[in-house]
Amino acid sequence: MTMGGRAAEQLIFKEMTSGAANDIGQATRIARYMVMEFGMSDLGPINFGPHMDITEWGKQYMEQNTVSQEMQGKIDAEVKKFLDEGYRKACDLLRKHKGKLDEVAAELVKRETLEGDDFASLMGGLKTRIQGSN
Repeated sequence: MTMGGRAAEQLIFKEMTSGAANDIGQATRIARYMVMEFGMSDLGPINFGPHMDITEWGKQYMEQNTVSQEMQGKIDAEVKKFLDEGYRKACDLLRKHKGKLDEVAAELVKRETLEGDDFASLMGGLKTRIQGSN
């Protein structure tokens, strides 16, 4: 989802702008958490993130987990793999449903904003069809 803005820029305008910067940042943070904190990558079920502990006196401290440069490279490659896959899926969905993208864009030109119900009405059940195709 967060890669949709960049994918739409490429699909429609054939260029990249800074407009999707926040979305890309959010996607990167999510992918990094998936790899480093949640063990959701090919590196396996391991947490590379900082560790928090509580002493017997109730004080908290955070110990930064250090990983080797080699492992950091592997982590970065896994993060990039998630981002590349998300971007590819966003591009595929937007190409497949370009007509809906055009409808939403035309409505936004008229009204500037769309509420959730209005957006759902424009999409006309598309969400269900997309989820069913996964």
